[in-house]
Amino acid sequence: MHMKSGLFITLLLASAISMFAVPKDNCVFSGDDDDVIEIDVNYIPPFTGPKRSPAIVPISAVYYAEQSIIEVSFLNNIGEVDVTFTNLTLGSGSNFTIDSSFGSVSIPVNYTSGYFSVEFVTSTGDTYLGYLLL
Repeated sequence: MHMKSGLFITLLLASAISMFAVPKDNCVFSGDDDDVIEIDVNYIPPFTGPKRSPAIVPISAVYYAEQSIIEVSFLNNIGEVDVTFTNLTLGSGSNFTIDSSFGSVSIPVNYTSGYFSVEFVTSTGDTYLGYLLL
């Protein structure tokens, strides 16, 4: 029972926090007809250099088809993050600036099909990229 109430509170907070995603304009990994699709978000290194250990990705993203949203969660506070959601099929997209200190944010998706990229750029310039096929 405690876990269900915690999940309910988390979803309630995520819904309330999603109001803080600020659109600036009017997301390639997996996708099928499932209701929930996890987006594989990867770190894009700024330059090529000596091989290093893979970076820990502080961002996770899940697409919820029924609600037409992408739930973005942050493992820790990495400051403001610019999110670019691009429909690669049509060439259109949306930009959002979100504050990672909220923990998780819901981003609306106004498409039912297509091939999308989701790019996350932190205030320090770190870039993370994921893809989604609907």
